[in-house]
Amino acid sequence: MSLPPIASLAEDGWLTPHRPVLLARRQRANAMEQRLTNGRSLAEFATGYEYYGLHRQTDGSWVYRDWAPNASSLALIGPFSNWKVEPAYTADALNDRGDWELRLPAEALRHEDLYRVHMEWPDGEGARLPAWGRRVKQNPDTHAFDAQVWDPPQGYLWKHTAPAP
Repeated sequence: MSLPPIASLAEDGWLTPHRPVLLARRQRANAMEQRLTNGRSLAEFATGYEYYGLHRQTDGSWVYRDWAPNASSLALIGPFSNWKVEPAYTADALNDRGDWELRLPAEALRHEDLYRVHMEWPDGEGARLPAWGRRVKQNPDTHAFDAQVWDPPQGYLWKHTAPAP
């Protein structure tokens, strides 16, 4: 979805000298929107957290999805894999847009497990903090951050009822 044409440029003579700058800004905004959304709508982009990241499924299993268009492989690493790439934690490419998905059984991850995403790309590889991580924890010794599985056995118990409006 590109921004609509700038109608006021034709209607307002005072803007005529600034036309090249305004059109260049519009082109940059359209290019950034296309880069961010990758052909999706802005609404889909804004609600990406509902699709991407680590999610517990209704049957108790896990699904991890990520968008990594330049990756040639993607895997979760953490204490469950001795911080190494293991086939059981390697994601599958879903399409040529860069979507990846990994499905895991319920017992594969535990509450408070730390994890990172290990990627390989044409010129190298590396582990990174997942962009769609819902909880992140900092190591007090190294000051590095890791994503954290957050699935407490019991949900938060409210101490007070909601106040009257």
